[in-house]
Amino acid sequence: MRERIMLSDRELVSAPSIIKRLGISYETMYRWIPDVLPPPIRIGKRLYFDKDEVENRILLTQDSK
Repeated sequence: MRERIMLSDRELVSAPSIIKRLGISYETMYRWIPDVLPPPIRIGKRLYFDKDEVENRILLTQDSK
């Protein structure tokens, strides 16, 4: 499985990469959609997230604390 792919001008990262980076479970990842994480993009059987959007939302969440 590829951890990162490019789609048009967007870099997408896989759901397992997001989970590992944030130190959360699959269940938490699904609960965080759409409040903390952006809606994922399904390619085949895999979920991918827009890297820039994930980082922006994480920064916004940290700033609001």
